[in-house]
Amino acid sequence: MPIVLVPEEGEFVEKLAKEGILTIIQEFPPIVKSNPLTVISQLIKFFKIISRERISLVHSDNVRNTFYAGIVCKFKRIPLIWHIRINEGNFLIDQFLSALVNMIVTVSVEGRNRFPYRNEKEIVTIYNAVDLEKFSPDIEPAVIDLGDMSFDRDILIGEIGEVDPRKEQKDVIQSLKMVCEENTNVKLFFIGSKDNQKYYECLVKLANDLNLNEKIYFLGHREDIPQIMSLLDIIVLPSSLEGLPRIIIEAMSSGKPVVASNIAGNRELVIDGVTGYLFPLHDVNALTSHLKNLINSREKRIIIGQNGRARAKEMFDIKKQVPIVEELYKTLLRQW
Repeated sequence: MPIVLVPEEGEFVEKLAKEGILTIIQEFPPIVKSNPLTVISQLIKFFKIISRERISLVHSDNVRNTFYAGIVCKFKRIPLIWHIRINEGNFLIDQFLSALVNMIVTVSVEGRNRFPYRNEKEIVTIYNAVDLEKFSPDIEPAVIDLGDMSFDRDILIGEIGEVDPRKEQKDVIQSLKMVCEENTNVKLFFIGSKDNQKYYECLVKLANDLNLNEKIYFLGHREDIPQIMSLLDIIVLPSSLEGLPRIIIEAMSSGKPVVASNIAGNRELVIDGVTGYLFPLHDVNALTSHLKNLINSREKRIIIGQNGRARAKEMFDIKKQVPIVEELYKTLLRQW
């Protein structure tokens, strides 16, 4: 029976409850900035949870959680899996934490490079995956209510992800300026939380300075991402740092062409010229060229979208990935 530790109540807890999964609220405080007594008390609390619930295996994700889980699991002598979701880390911290875990799971092949000192048999790559029925070309498109605005004849480009400097939304805005010199029937949607208010205001100012305020829309956080995907014609992801971005997988599953920066993670997903296009990070001219290529050819958008859907079926189907994780659990438990 799985048990999930979460830092606070919320929507995720409600979803787990509907599935009959027990959740326990425990927030792990920062290791460096917190009072040492607070850290120790949370370690003791976690130790008691592990003992009370008779936990046989722990699966953690980020650095902080892995620190707490690693200390307790060493004392309890139970196996710990550390799930790495980004490709870059701190060498000293990685060395310390990797000594506490029994297996490292990376979401990309390039993520394995974080641990050159670790035995290859103790690292496994399991790609992120999505529900191919939830993200599908057959999904009904979302309805965007922007007053009298109609997008029926427009090519819709979307960047999905929080408004944050590492997502490099400014590069897309600059690219759109060049795109619109030849193609006036283009709109750009940013979908994602606007918690970084300072950066969001910079993007709004940039759009206004370039006279693109009627071409760009910040839709904020949305729950209907499958329907948004269905509405869009092109997905763009110019990020400077990713792990294995699920947005690209969702786009390919939805049969949409992707234009992404050629960075670790992105280049493992996008086959350049087949399921989308890759461009050098911050190369706005290259980004613009790829966008124009897709905007000017509906046939190309369809073919690349179909190729992406086929690749998603082959490599990123959640129905195929879940049994791989389950088998990893069983293997560790048999060995322990």
